[in-house]
Amino acid sequence: MFWVKSLCSLNFSLICSVALAAQGVPAPISRQSADVIALWDEVSMLVRENESLENPLPEPYIARGDLWRKVGCHEDALSDYLKAVQLASANSPSPAEKSRLLARLQQALQSVVDTPVRTYSQESRELFRHGVELFARQKFAMAVPFFLDAVRLSPTDPVYRAYLAVTLNLLGDQSAAKRQATSAANLLRKQRYSVREQRLSEFHERVSLIQGSQRVWLQSVIDSREDAREITAKAVAVAVSQFASAKN
Repeated sequence: MFWVKSLCSLNFSLICSVALAAQGVPAPISRQSADVIALWDEVSMLVRENESLENPLPEPYIARGDLWRKVGCHEDALSDYLKAVQLASANSPSPAEKSRLLARLQQALQSVVDTPVRTYSQESRELFRHGVELFARQKFAMAVPFFLDAVRLSPTDPVYRAYLAVTLNLLGDQSAAKRQATSAANLLRKQRYSVREQRLSEFHERVSLIQGSQRVWLQSVIDSREDAREITAKAVAVAVSQFASAKN
């Protein structure tokens, strides 16, 4: 009976993840307690209100980055920390504010290093399937949240990143698209040669829906060497260094 209960629980979790994804709640957040989901809603509202200000503040992005980090979404956390540093630099903070922000950011970045990346394979496959269905119908903007959540739940699957990359590229977000495509390539290269050749063959089979100019674009980008987390982490490190050395 235990395996039946486990299967029912897993199916319910899958349904909830897909339903909440459709509502704009990221899948890693939807797996958390009701309190964490409520906190996500609150922080998301703060970020939206902050973005409407003439001079947005860095704190809401640090708060959202902390939440991303706690659920194991390192790339999203780093992106929010980078945004926070950029805003802090633009706002010309006082020495005391600068010291406080630097201490908080450095603590957050160390926590990213210490927090393990979590993988939820079955849920990610279901979210990816929904994304592929939308992609095949050329509903690219609707497909992005599903591909993004599939990557968040299984960050080491290069196929999920490839579809996310191509979809973002079709929507005009070339910078984010390239980060995901190079990350997919890096994941393929991390295997031993014999395994890599087999995985590369499987990869090309699984991205069969990507054709024409987008397939050419993906193939051209796949030769680069950095992954999405490394790219963003370097950008954060540079921004923090510049912020720390800037004159008040």
